[in-house]
Amino acid sequence: MKLTNWTEQRGAVEVAKNVRGTLVAIDHNEELIKMTLAVPMSRAAPPSVTSQNESPNVAQSLIDRPKTIF
Repeated sequence: MKLTNWTEQRGAVEVAKNVRGTLVAIDHNEELIKMTLAVPMSRAAPPSVTSQNESPNVAQSLIDRPKTIF
């Protein structure tokens, strides 16, 4: 968000609006994005990541991560 403000202050108002709109869209679709990324990540996880009795829960780990604020 700081970069958006910096861009807007230098006269690129339309670019700043587009970036803000994109960030809002990403925020609204955050859970779907996480779940979509979790499927290929869980398939690519090496066997050494988990024990034999524990299955990887990549989706949950992505959901539990703190949000990054731009």
